[in-house]
Parts: sequence; structure tokens; C-alpha cells
Amino acid sequence: MVIYYILILCWLVMLVFSREMERRYTNFNSKLFQAISMGILLFLVMGLKHPSVGVDTAQYLYRYHYVPYPLDSDIFAYPEWVFYGFSTILSKIGIGDQGYLAIYALIISASFSRFFYKYSTDIFLSFYLHLTIGLFDLSLSGMRQMFAICIILLSFDFLMKNKLVPFVISVIIAYFTHNSAICFLPFYFLKNINIDQKKGTILLLLTALPLAISFPFESIIKFLAPERFLIKYNVYETLSHQSPINPLLIVISLAIPAACILFWKYNKWSIENAGRIMSILFIMSLMNAFTNVLSINLNMVRRLSFYFVPFIMVLIPIIISNLKIRSNKVLAILCCIIFPLYQFIVGNIDGTLSIEDYKFFWQ
Repeated sequence: MVIYYILILCWLVMLVFSREMERRYTNFNSKLFQAISMGILLFLVMGLKHPSVGVDTAQYLYRYHYVPYPLDSDIFAYPEWVFYGFSTILSKIGIGDQGYLAIYALIISASFSRFFYKYSTDIFLSFYLHLTIGLFDLSLSGMRQMFAICIILLSFDFLMKNKLVPFVISVIIAYFTHNSAICFLPFYFLKNINIDQKKGTILLLLTALPLAISFPFESIIKFLAPERFLIKYNVYETLSHQSPINPLLIVISLAIPAACILFWKYNKWSIENAGRIMSILFIMSLMNAFTNVLSINLNMVRRLSFYFVPFIMVLIPIIISNLKIRSNKVLAILCCIIFPLYQFIVGNIDGTLSIEDYKFFWQ
């Protein structure tokens, strides 16, 4: 775990350095510098890892060598052909194991750096949350879904610009990377939803409602999901077993939209003002909370929550930036530093993703 603490320390150094440069030179783009420098550090940790880091890394490397996809029209008959087709291309041109891992690390780190630069009000905090309660641990193991999430981050740009065709195309590409990405498609029809404190409160209560009532989600999933999907993800087994999800995850996922409602200042919005992105990010935080709530009794649903987590990494800094009382802002920042770090440590000691024992590829 030491390497992850060093990464946070290096990010802090970049933050302090950028602010000092901004103080000295008025034309210095501190935000861009932070996004690039912190993204490079993230890439180095991800790209230089040993294949033993991440529970699924060895499996991906095995498929990389021994399960090539046909690079012709037959490839479209294969499931999730975008990811494995790209992997086959890399294999055919002679990219080695470490190069393969590094290329995906570059795609992931560049995608998140760009996303944070474009939408976050605090680059350091977004990266920090990405490491602690975000998707960093998944990025060291679940390469295929992380690749799909990167495509979804790009589709969010099209969503914000009301570009239907590019949005649909990008989501479909993400779907053929990891089938679960199709859950993002309906969000185009929510892009103009008008959220204020009252509506947000009602939606939050509805999100938490499954905690208080018994709802037949199991029957609904069996009815809606294709047979192939149920077999592939062992849904018949997971439907009847309670998920070992940490209750703290449920509390945090619900606390984020609750805090957003508490400090909401956008009563009305249009396409030009900041209230629009707040409304969309709020909906994303509700979907993250809702999928986490459902995963208590339906473990496979938690995979869907991963598509909404990146938006929380920019929502939290926006919430904090709206705090006008200095003591409240300091307290909020401390909470965002201490509690996520605690969750990261507890969640990854003997965690299922096996990222605790980090090693570089030469070790």
C-alpha cells in the first residue's frame, strides 16, 4: 500500500507547486498543469505494475496471448469485440505484456485526467477521490470495464452538447466493450431534467426506498435479462445470495446527493449556466446510490454503479466550492480526506481485487 501513499504525496507536491507558479505567473494554467502532472503520475503507477497486481490481470494477459479475435467481418459475431479486437491488434503487432498493460493504463489515466480537467473545480481532490473511493482499484484489475467507462466519459461530452448521434454511437461502442455500459444510454433523455432542492429531496427518498421495503427485484431481473446474460454472470447464483457489500458504501453513496441537496443553490437552470451540470451530476449520484442499494441483495447490479462513480468525483468538489462559510468548507475537505482514505485502506486490505501488495514489473 506504500506506493499509493507516495502517489498521494506526489500529487500534493504537484498541487503546491502549481499554486506557487500561479501566484508568481498570472498566465500560468494551474488547472491544466495539475491535470497533466497528476495524470502522468497515475499512469506510472498503473503502467509499471507487476502482472500479479489485480485479481484479473493474469486472465487478461492469458487471453491476450491465447484467445485472439478474427480481424475480419467475423469479429462482429463475437461478444464485446471492441476490447478483445483491439487487444488482438496489439498482440499482432508484437506489443509485449508490459506494453499491453501500459497502453491501457495510458488510455485510462488520460481519459480521467481530461474528464477532471474539463468538469472538476478541484483537480487534486478529484484524483484523490478517484484513488480512495473511486475506480482506481478497479483500473488495476478490471481492464475491460474500465475501457468501457473511458468511452462513457467521452459520451458525456456529447450528452452535454445535445449531440444525439455521437452519444448513441459512443455508448454502443462502450456496449461492445463491456455489455453493462448499455445502462448509460437512457441518460440522454434525462439531460434536460430540472432539479431543485424539493425535487432532489423527493428523488433521494425514492432512491433509498428499497432499504425500507421488500421489492421483487429478483423476479424483475429474471424477467428482463436475457438468458445468456444470466448464465454468463452467474445471476442465478447471485440472486439468491446476499451481497457482502460494505454498509459504509451505502451510507456514503446516499450522503453525497444528500449533501448536494443541503447546499443546493441552483433553483433554475438553462443550457448556459452551471445548474445544468449540477442537475445531471446529481442524477448520476442518485443512480450510483440506487445501484449500491440494490446490490445489497443483487450483487451483480454493483457493476452498473461503476459508470456513475466518475461523476461523483467531480460533483463533490463542486459541492465544496459552493460552501461560503470557511469553517464548513474546511470541515468538508477534512471529511473528504479522512473518510475516503479510511475506506480505501479497509476495503483493500485482503480485498477481492488484490491490489494491496503492489509491485513494479521488475520486482
